[in-house]
Amino acid sequence: PDLEIVQAALRELPDRVPHTAWVDAGGLRHTGDLVHIDPRDQLKFGVDYAKEMRQLLGFDEVPPLQVGFPWYQYNKAYEPPEMDESLPCVYVIGGSNTQMIQEALREPLARRANLLRPPANCRSTKQTLRWLDAYLNHYGDMKWAVIILNSTLHDLTHLANGKPTPPPEGRPQVSIADYETNLRKIVARLRDTGAKLLWASAAPISRKVERLRFRRRADVIAYNRVAANVMVQEHVPCIDIYALLEGDGDRYTVDGVHLNEEAHRIVAPVMVGKILELLGSAVE
Repeated sequence: PDLEIVQAALRELPDRVPHTAWVDAGGLRHTGDLVHIDPRDQLKFGVDYAKEMRQLLGFDEVPPLQVGFPWYQYNKAYEPPEMDESLPCVYVIGGSNTQMIQEALREPLARRANLLRPPANCRSTKQTLRWLDAYLNHYGDMKWAVIILNSTLHDLTHLANGKPTPPPEGRPQVSIADYETNLRKIVARLRDTGAKLLWASAAPISRKVERLRFRRRADVIAYNRVAANVMVQEHVPCIDIYALLEGDGDRYTVDGVHLNEEAHRIVAPVMVGKILELLGSAVE
């Protein structure tokens, strides 16, 4: 009963004291002692704190690390796995498609590698470049054997006033010229980690998404081509997801953008094979 008295007082604090906020810890998992918050939920709790702090400070921008956590509510495969310190570590820096394919990748990589990703949808190359050090440092001094990079669909999305808008009012979130520049900077920074690098192209979009006009198939092909040229010049191996799925976003997506299970069954073995190949060369 005393706990609820304290909780009620805390909830009412922002109404009584200026420049205060309330963050609810209800529903968070504990470490087993019924008191302390599990490390994975500490991450979510910290993001909730950060959101309230930013509002108190008057910042408009929402930190991107907040974006990834809702995925955890749908599938435990998106949570950081239990680490095996004897295994090499593979890091996936990419958008929501790389979040949703985690389960299909982790099972065949079990007992071969620890597969992790930032707790975020890394979205465009602009966001990835801005937050790259935060992503790389998220797990402390982790030594990455392989880093997989994927970022395209957010770059080519046409926006106006921050909302998806067809051209001519809407313009690509990241121009194709800036996209190329960003990719080269990202590759250069990732090389500093000593990891083997792997690029994964953007997946195809459906005809329904095409009709909305703020994402266009021609742009997917053009941005993928630019990325492929950059990776050839930088000697980074590529997985052409668009070609693997024959450019068919109608068949291989659940909503016109995100890959379905049939697509995962095609793409995941290719990614796993390339990861293992790179891990082998890293060992050598």
